[in-house]
Amino acid sequence: MLRQREGRSFRYQRFFKSNGVDVQNLFSSWIDDKEAAECCHWERVKCNALTGHVIELSLHELGIKVPTYDHLFFLNVSLFHPFQLINLDLSNNWFAGWIDDIQGFQSLRKLETLNFSYNKLDSNMLPTISTLTSLRTLNISGNNIEGSFLDLGTDFITLRKLKRLDLSYNQLMGGIFDEDFMIFRNLEMLDFSNNYLSGTLPMQGLCAMKNLHELDLSRNAFVGMVPECLGYLQHIHALNLSHNQLSGYITKSLSNLKQIESLDLSYNNLSGKIPTELTKLPIFNISNNIISSITSSTGNDEINNAATTTSTTTMDFPLVPFHEEGDEEESAIDMNWFIWSFVASYSVLLVGLVIILGINPHWRMAWFSFIDYCIYVCIPRYVFEKYFLRNIIL
Repeated sequence: MLRQREGRSFRYQRFFKSNGVDVQNLFSSWIDDKEAAECCHWERVKCNALTGHVIELSLHELGIKVPTYDHLFFLNVSLFHPFQLINLDLSNNWFAGWIDDIQGFQSLRKLETLNFSYNKLDSNMLPTISTLTSLRTLNISGNNIEGSFLDLGTDFITLRKLKRLDLSYNQLMGGIFDEDFMIFRNLEMLDFSNNYLSGTLPMQGLCAMKNLHELDLSRNAFVGMVPECLGYLQHIHALNLSHNQLSGYITKSLSNLKQIESLDLSYNNLSGKIPTELTKLPIFNISNNIISSITSSTGNDEINNAATTTSTTTMDFPLVPFHEEGDEEESAIDMNWFIWSFVASYSVLLVGLVIILGINPHWRMAWFSFIDYCIYVCIPRYVFEKYFLRNIIL
């Protein structure tokens, strides 16, 4: 095993150094002497404690020089030949893809997590990813992936073990149809935010995702109503449909989501009334919509300031302040502190003034002259002569 790994660090360093990476700082522990030939001690590397195989490799943020249009940077997959990787992080680089190597991708057949976010990957590389059939988490956000959702579905149909998929910040466009969306029905997390997707939300496709925990479709161009069946996704914790063009009322079925912690419906064209149960969520944002009031569970309309509870709720209609019993006690404590701080400050100022006047006679004379002037100017002359002068003479 060690013999196979000897010289491996020099191959990595030579490859990345040719692309402007500061290998001396980033790979300072990657040395091939006899005492440190075991790469499990290298930084950015993690091994299986039992087998000694490399199972995790982190090559994120390598500081690769910015490529030009005619000189794109492709990763050499043969660098992964000797490993049995489970987790691979290649995020925040300038990789436009990889050199297709059959043996290299065969060595990644056990890969479960691939983070290729914020690179320069385009749609031509997706068929290669589809060969990684053991993937459970795939993050390819912040790339140059474009095209329709139909093309995307054909590339990922083989990833049957996939649980988490992040395709945010790409150039996907067009509508989503129910039959195309069904390939993602086993996902637990799905993020398609910050794309150019449009049309109505795929109701049957979304509602078939019974294991879904997180769904983010924000910052697209979806229209139509919020699907009522979303209220029956009992495992969902976070739902973000903000910054679209959704319209209609807020379905009361969303109140059935017992485990939801964050619901963002802001920046749409939603109208009508808000179910009271939704305002009790830790995070609930309904700002920049056409909301009239809150509907209680009894059917009565009421306006309530949900911001005074533990919820963070933003709404676009006037709110009546709501005070709890503890507010008065807290205000009384604040007033007591104000009085004591005022008395203490005034006492310090008065004592300081007395000390200064007692030490410096010139300042003392100036102070008394100022007092005399104030008395003479501020008090009417007849009052001064009648009371002050007469008392002084007497």
